[in-house]
Amino acid sequence: MRQSGGLDAIERITLAHELDHALTDQALGLPKDPTALLASDAQMAASGLVEGDATVTMVVYGLGVGRGAVTAPPDAGALGGPTAAALPSFLRDQLVFPYFDGSIFVNTLRGRGGWHRVDTAYRTLPTTTAQILFQPLPARRGGGGARRARAPAAPLAARPRPDLRAAALMWLFSAPGGRRSRSLDDARGQRGRLGRRHPDPLTSGPRSALGLALVQRRGSRGLCSSVATWYRRAFPDAARPPAGRASA
Repeated sequence: MRQSGGLDAIERITLAHELDHALTDQALGLPKDPTALLASDAQMAASGLVEGDATVTMVVYGLGVGRGAVTAPPDAGALGGPTAAALPSFLRDQLVFPYFDGSIFVNTLRGRGGWHRVDTAYRTLPTTTAQILFQPLPARRGGGGARRARAPAAPLAARPRPDLRAAALMWLFSAPGGRRSRSLDDARGQRGRLGRRHPDPLTSGPRSALGLALVQRRGSRGLCSSVATWYRRAFPDAARPPAGRASA
């Protein structure tokens, strides 16, 4: 409901979100280009802190609870509106990630040390989406303890690209072939099995393929079977995926 001569409720909470960005930039400094979602895993992680911070502030303001804890993040299905709903599943999850998973991350920090703990995170930014997703957070500074996978041998020329890490794996497992109905069980939880993913587009003239080397996190199981399940559900008419072995 719009107040006479003022802002309506949606406009006020949106303003609270944007003012949080402005005040944070003045006091702490925002990371450079934190919303470049497609650029790198590190920028996605930084975006999770920035947008999660503003989203929690917005929710606290909207609920009128002052310093009280936010017990639940915003509804992931409602974030992004009709535009996001029309996107392919992977892109929609990528769009929602900084706000939904970022707000969980920030609220966890608040529970451990209030807003001061959130402020401290801006001085030592999260560098991987695994740091945003894993709760409780282990010591994962400087890349999250990820191990680099060796590129797979292939007869085609490899053109390395940046690693795909925890968030991207979760989005793939949540909607094989772009369909939520094919989701793997506990797609969010399975992200913890991976130490690092290293994709290599392979080309030779008109021919192309994708090589993917996976490193399983020490102490985890089921990486190869999970990827094989994803492949079968994403490409039900394709040939059986090649078998591989996990590296610890």
